[in-house]
Amino acid sequence: MRWLPAAALVACLLSAGCVELAPASIPDRLLEGRGGNGWEKNLTASQGAPQGGSTSKSQSLVYEDRRSEDGYPGTLTVTTLRTLMRPTQSAVRDDVQERIRDAAESRGLRIEGDATTGERRLTNGADALWFVYDGSVVSSGNLFSTRNARVKVYGEVFECAAEKTLVVLVGLAQVTDVRSVGGVPLPSEEDPTTWREIAADPRGEIEGIRGSDGLAYNARC
Repeated sequence: MRWLPAAALVACLLSAGCVELAPASIPDRLLEGRGGNGWEKNLTASQGAPQGGSTSKSQSLVYEDRRSEDGYPGTLTVTTLRTLMRPTQSAVRDDVQERIRDAAESRGLRIEGDATTGERRLTNGADALWFVYDGSVVSSGNLFSTRNARVKVYGEVFECAAEKTLVVLVGLAQVTDVRSVGGVPLPSEEDPTTWREIAADPRGEIEGIRGSDGLAYNARC
């Protein structure tokens, strides 16, 4: 534990303990930026230090693909939580799944149907619970500039046992584009490159997408 002023130390003891946070992240080797897969950390959107008090802390790191010549834009947010009373993974996934649907629809995306759900084991050894929604862009915004484009809305939850943390990943990936000819929108061919870069794992647990370099699959504690 880092050194604490006497008053803060007493407060921690009286509140049944202090928590510190080691944030989960995406390995640097998978962030190739311009000229590679396009993925890089958004330093402005990411939190530079844990937020919270003596009994709970969280920190979010944001990764984006806006520079790749392959595929369309995507984003992946890794949020690490640590509290004295940890909720279960299933409870967090259910809560995040509902919140993400509401948040997506309030930000110009249309969610279509129910989520696909499942579980898988990550490279860090954790058993994760995931969900995926299909959607489309209703109104263009900061990330998706093309109306009617198809998108994937993804979430995943896992525990880092040694760090005593719960990690929530939330991703958005555009998989088609739309161009207009004479005022008529014409969908382009599907290009799931960015979505594959988020979701892939060797066994293809999510929509059969296979690969060893999936960002989420390689998330480290």
